[in-house]
Amino acid sequence: MHDQTKYARSGELWIAYQVIGDGPVDLLWAPGYMSHVEQNWTWPPYAAMLERMASFSRLIKFDRRGTGLSDRSFSLGSFDEMMDDIASVLDAASSERAALFGGAEGGPMCALFAATYPERTAALILGASYARRMWASDYPWGLDEHGALAHTNHYVHPRMLSYEGDPEYAVSSSVRFERACALLADAAPGAIDAAWLRAAISDHATSPAICRHKGDSARSHTVFWCIADVTAGDIRYGAGPPCDSVEQRYAFS
Repeated sequence: MHDQTKYARSGELWIAYQVIGDGPVDLLWAPGYMSHVEQNWTWPPYAAMLERMASFSRLIKFDRRGTGLSDRSFSLGSFDEMMDDIASVLDAASSERAALFGGAEGGPMCALFAATYPERTAALILGASYARRMWASDYPWGLDEHGALAHTNHYVHPRMLSYEGDPEYAVSSSVRFERACALLADAAPGAIDAAWLRAAISDHATSPAICRHKGDSARSHTVFWCIADVTAGDIRYGAGPPCDSVEQRYAFS
């Protein structure tokens, strides 16, 4: 169903986009920080979402700068640059006015575009998004300034189990997730630092363990680990299981 990938010029970069469907309203889908306009069609749940939106609209979808098939850049761009990318894609798709649907990180850029260019915005939809990232006195839902801990191994929420494809993944992920929660709960105040996190992701107390090795009974194994201390400007990483791999360091500001 998907259309041929085209490119819109935005400043010095080319932004990849596709147009699908011929409905009465233009609908621009702005994804989160990761996207690939062609590879997205290979994941059935994502493809089904796109096809559903294209069934009642002329769907315009694009890869944000620095991602997917769009040109690479040193950053994902400022909000002004991201708004320019939206405008460039709309212009290239011959869309004078569109409903904007921002998912995750795509939400703030759509909200700002709608406020800045109301004449080009027919509607604003936000999905799994937010007004800002960081905590503030009038925004208690934001991330704490001291950082966040993410678990990225498979889905663990019951509503997402159908995407696992194999019950083994769901059980494995739940066991590892619960072990990580227990380690966090037992940690002393102020004890969580890079060294503590390295030890946590090297844990072998459960079966399956948080740290997996090639040859274990599980079908998958740990191939890479990374710990980022944004405040200190320090990234620690290594190839293979974290319990026995050589730690590399990268400093940034």
